[in-house]
Amino acid sequence: MIFLDISYLIAFFVKREENHERAVEIAKIIKNEEKIISKLVVTETITVLKKKLETKDIH
Repeated sequence: MIFLDISYLIAFFVKREENHERAVEIAKIIKNEEKIISKLVVTETITVLKKKLETKDIH
């Protein structure tokens, strides 16, 4: 079981993030693993992604 945290999710979804390529590689490795995420992490991730969209820091 893999717990997904905000750092990983932001790196995965935001191409400009320093660890984006690594997050994509990790996604391939854990593709078939069971993943869990807390409601708090979902909320934090949405908030950060929204901020990045507002500042056009996401592509």
